[in-house]
Amino acid sequence: MDSFRRYIRKNGIPMSLYMDKHTTYWAMGKPTIEDELSGTEPMSEFGRALKDLGVGLIHAHSPQAKGRVERLFNTLQDRLVKEMRLRGISSIPQANEFLKEYLPIYNRRFARKAAQAENLHRPVPGG
Repeated sequence: MDSFRRYIRKNGIPMSLYMDKHTTYWAMGKPTIEDELSGTEPMSEFGRALKDLGVGLIHAHSPQAKGRVERLFNTLQDRLVKEMRLRGISSIPQANEFLKEYLPIYNRRFARKAAQAENLHRPVPGG
């Protein structure tokens, strides 16, 4: 939630998010009677927050999509930790400062241009 809040403050509210099926984003429980009567699916707390913000949640279903997310996490958990160790970073504030430098470089190297270049973020309402 904290990461998403920081993302929103920087970029605005996205129209939708593309996520894996981790239980943070995907509720594994069975629908309650109320869910069945209203035709809704069970939601995680993160899913409820997205719904309140009007953000669509797209789950990665294909092995290729899930693999891309997993490769990113593996890279960050391996390479990022090594980079921080080489620079003597040992605290969360230092790591956050380092990420401001590291992530733009990483994104320039591995990002792919979107099929449509328009910005699909909405402004954050006041209050």
